[in-house]
Amino acid sequence: MKKKIVTLLFLVVFITFEVFAQQTKRITFEEQRLDGSIMGAITVNAVHVGWSQQQIFIENGMLIVHETWNVSWDLDGEWSPWKIANREPTRVSSTRSLFDQLLYEYYRNPRAAVKLHFDGFQAIRLSSIPNGKSTPLWWSDDGRSFYSFYEVWVIIP
Repeated sequence: MKKKIVTLLFLVVFITFEVFAQQTKRITFEEQRLDGSIMGAITVNAVHVGWSQQQIFIENGMLIVHETWNVSWDLDGEWSPWKIANREPTRVSSTRSLFDQLLYEYYRNPRAAVKLHFDGFQAIRLSSIPNGKSTPLWWSDDGRSFYSFYEVWVIIP
């Protein structure tokens, strides 16, 4: 029992240190709502905690999004397994059309971000350009899907 309490205390202290040892940064973003509308510029204090990546494609009239995360509270530092994040009917006719539409939206609102709520935190997922790429979107090797890359920031109240 005592060992479990000490282990739990160590874990809480480690996670607290991990989050607050990083320097907070003022982030300005435009919140993207579920209906596609964009709210005005919002500035918050936030700590960078990791990355998110999505694989997006259209198959048989369905928009399918797979997602993986690499955030600092996952102690192994590895990417999570790919999971289905969304599957819904779409009016977009092809994966290419969707790619072009999202790339247009990125250039029109490069600071657009989605606000997330998980593990008791408020976070934002902001498009990011990974090393070796020129945009946050790129095609898969087989050309059937594309990827989208994001930074994940926890908002500090």
